[in-house]
Amino acid sequence: MRHMLLALLLCLPVMAVAQSEPVEDLAKSGDDYLRICEAPIQGGYSDRALECLVWMDGVLNGFKAYEAGSYVKLFDVPDGVTTEQLQKVVAKYMKDRPMRLHYRTSALVLWALRDAYPPKKK
Repeated sequence: MRHMLLALLLCLPVMAVAQSEPVEDLAKSGDDYLRICEAPIQGGYSDRALECLVWMDGVLNGFKAYEAGSYVKLFDVPDGVTTEQLQKVVAKYMKDRPMRLHYRTSALVLWALRDAYPPKKK
């Protein structure tokens, strides 16, 4: 029973994302990310806002996994900062740099977070 519950919990974000435009569109470019996520980020909870939140959370978890495996700190987000706040940081970074919107969204997320929360020097 415990394994079935875990499987269901793991599938919920996928089911939520599968309801509209393909989730891979979020990853294509900053243009696509802003087109899909800018209004939901500003406008509260909806299916689209959940898609964008789950996608961003996945990207952030990927960066954390990279940091853990490589022992390289990519950025230093203070404790208590939420994924929703990070989405706003990323959206502002993208809007302030329209000449970079053709890059893959994950690269823009990394650059935005490194700009806003640079890694602490040892």
